[in-house]
Amino acid sequence: MIVLHRAQWLFDAPSPDMLRYFEKGALAIDDEGEILDFGPFTTLRKLYPKAKVFDHGPHSVITPGFIDCHVHAPQMEMMASAGYSLLEWLNNHTFPVEAKYANATYATKRWKEFCNGLLSCGTTYAAIYATSHTPATLKLMEVAEKSGLRAHVGKVLMDRNAPENLLQPADEALIELEGLIKKWKKTERVKPAITVRFAPTSTNELLEGVSQLRKEHPHLLVQTHLGETPEEIKWVADLFPKSKNYTDVYAQHGLIDDKSLLGHCIYLKNEEVNILKRQKSHLVHCPSSNFFLGSGLFPYQKMRNQGLSIALGSDVGGGWDLSMHSTARCCYEAQALQKYFMKPSELLYLATRAGALALGDGDRLGVFEKNYIADFVVHDLKGRSLVADRVKQCDSPDDLLSALLFLGGEPTVRATYIQGKCRYESK
Repeated sequence: MIVLHRAQWLFDAPSPDMLRYFEKGALAIDDEGEILDFGPFTTLRKLYPKAKVFDHGPHSVITPGFIDCHVHAPQMEMMASAGYSLLEWLNNHTFPVEAKYANATYATKRWKEFCNGLLSCGTTYAAIYATSHTPATLKLMEVAEKSGLRAHVGKVLMDRNAPENLLQPADEALIELEGLIKKWKKTERVKPAITVRFAPTSTNELLEGVSQLRKEHPHLLVQTHLGETPEEIKWVADLFPKSKNYTDVYAQHGLIDDKSLLGHCIYLKNEEVNILKRQKSHLVHCPSSNFFLGSGLFPYQKMRNQGLSIALGSDVGGGWDLSMHSTARCCYEAQALQKYFMKPSELLYLATRAGALALGDGDRLGVFEKNYIADFVVHDLKGRSLVADRVKQCDSPDDLLSALLFLGGEPTVRATYIQGKCRYESK
C-alpha cells in the first residue's frame, strides 16, 4: 500500500547552498519503504488517490533523518562529566566507564537506552564506537538491528596506553574482530566497522594487523580520531618518530582512503589536508565535544574551500547531547567565532546528506529523491513553546528552519521513521 505522509512543511538540503521546501508537502512511500514521490500534498493526492494518508498536522515539519557520524555508545552514561581536557578526561571518566562493559548483561541494558536515545532525537543512522569487548560489541549490533537503526558499529581496538582491563593484545583483538565480521551477516542496515581508538593507544603491530584486515575487507568503514588537541599530536609524534605527522601514522598503514571517517581534525598541517583531499577521506566535525573539552575550533570554511568531505558527529560523551540539533547549533557557533556565518541549509545538509555521503550511502539516503529510502523525522513545532512562539514570527522558509534547528531538539521530535516504518514516537 502506498502511504502519503503529509506535513505543514517539508525540508531537505541536497547541497550546502540549496534548501528545498514545500509548504503543505508530502512524501509518497511504497511497501518497501522507498520514496515514490515528494512535493505538494495536493499534487501527490491526485497522483495516488488510493494512498493511505498520515496527516501529521498543522504544526509539523518533515526532514530527512539525522545522521551522526561519530558517537561513543558507552559514553552516553557519562555525558556532561566536566573538569578535564581530553587526555585527562579519558583517564578520569571514559576508561572507568567503558570497563563496565565487560559485563554483557550490563552492556545490553545500556545499549537499549542508547539506541532509543538516538531515535528519540531523530537520528536514523550512526557511526558508533562500542568498547574493546567483543561480546558487548556484538550485543550492540544486535540491539541496533532490533531497534531499526542504521549503523556502522566498531569494536574498539587498543593495545597500549590505557588501563589493562580495556587493552587487548593485537593478535587476539584482530582474531576476534575477524570472527565478528564473518559472523555478522544478518542485515544490510547494521554493519561492523574497523575502529582504531586513536594512534596513542595503538602499537605498530596493531596498526599493521589492521592494515592487513582492511585489505581483506575493503568494503568496511574505518573510523578513528585525528588531530583533536595539540597535546595529543605531540604525544603521537613521540610515539611514532618515523612518521611525518599524525595523518601519516594512519596513511603508512593504508587506513586513509575514501572509507575513512576521521573525528575532529582540528589541527592539521597543509600536507595532511592534501593527503585527505587526495584520498577522498571524510572529516567528522564534532563541535559540542570540541567546546566541552576545550579542544579548539575546527576550520570548517578552510576545509570546505579545499573540497574535503565534512559531516557532523555528536561525539557523545565528549559531546553533551545525542541530538543533532545541539550539534548543528554548536557547529554554527564554532564557525561564527571564526567569522563564518552558516546558512540553515548548510546546517541541515551537514546533519543529513553529508552524513549519508560520508557513510557510503549517498546514492540512497540523506535527501528526498525518488527511489531513495524513506528515512525521515517528523518534527512538532508545538513540542516546545519557545519554538512555537518563534515560528509565529518567521517570514521565510530559511527563518523557520533556523528556528527549528536552533530551538528544537528531542522535545520537538514527534516520530522517527526508518525505511518508511515508525521506529520511535513521542508519548
